[in-house]
Amino acid sequence: TRYIGDWSSDVCSPDLDEAEGIGSRSGAYARVGATPRQRRYQAYLARGIYLEQLRRWHASFPREQLLILVSERYFADPEPSLARLWAHLGLAVVPTSDPVKNARKRKSEVDPATVERVRAFFRPHNEALEAYLGESLGWR
Repeated sequence: TRYIGDWSSDVCSPDLDEAEGIGSRSGAYARVGATPRQRRYQAYLARGIYLEQLRRWHASFPREQLLILVSERYFADPEPSLARLWAHLGLAVVPTSDPVKNARKRKSEVDPATVERVRAFFRPHNEALEAYLGESLGWR
């Protein structure tokens, strides 16, 4: 089932309500449909706007208190991410033995046009997030 392909075009539009030059998370939520099925699948976009979430955390906690790790890097090679975690916590590095990965082996196919719509939606959000964090996330 490809629920993402059922979204209306304005839900994946990168020109949602403007907030600091990019569509806002609240703007994305405002376009989430009224039915439970629409809310379940369309809110995925709004939940993926991480910069707004980080700014809320940083309003309460100093930036140096929070460590941001990219899950794709962890899953590709856990040791460097874990070393950053241990260092952030001020603990000695504890090597992993065999990290367990909880992911399906077979992925369902998604229409390439839908993938591009989602990438276009997230592109300005991810660029702003990279600028805020001062590092490339590799989500191009």
